[in-house]
Amino acid sequence: MSRQPTTDATSLWAGRTSVLVTGGSSGIGAAIALEWARLGFTVGCASRRGTTPADSARLIGLKLDVSDEFTVAEVVGEFIKSHGPLAGVINCAGYYDPTPSATLPLADLRTVLEVNLVSAIHISQLAFQGLKEHGGGFIGTTDTLYADLGVTQSLAYAALKAGMAAVSRTLA
Repeated sequence: MSRQPTTDATSLWAGRTSVLVTGGSSGIGAAIALEWARLGFTVGCASRRGTTPADSARLIGLKLDVSDEFTVAEVVGEFIKSHGPLAGVINCAGYYDPTPSATLPLADLRTVLEVNLVSAIHISQLAFQGLKEHGGGFIGTTDTLYADLGVTQSLAYAALKAGMAAVSRTLA
């Protein structure tokens, strides 16, 4: 017998009704944010623009540069203070540099890793203790085959996705 989806999934998370999605204003992050809102959660949509993918009281725009560690701690802390303990975090913030791998400047590599990998680790660390204190939760990331493939123009992206897979396994 299959379990029927519910529109009140918050009951699964012991009354925790908030979720944080980085990159939540567009693309995959927006789709994820919309689904969690549909399930009854208040969703913090963190992005550089601070916008939400739709007009909904359940979607809260959070203006956030994920590579600014002090602002991240402040914004995440304020969201939790205003909307209660997190059920989970989904890291979708991303930046892609298509420069060929052989000529990718180190400064550009660092930018890609900072925005995509280091910020996801930082945000996951900020959420982890609260999730643990409240009986668990989830930390999600998006994945790609680039971590396993040699793609000519994707040195930084492949490295960060392999790193995120390791982070996910470590925090599990």
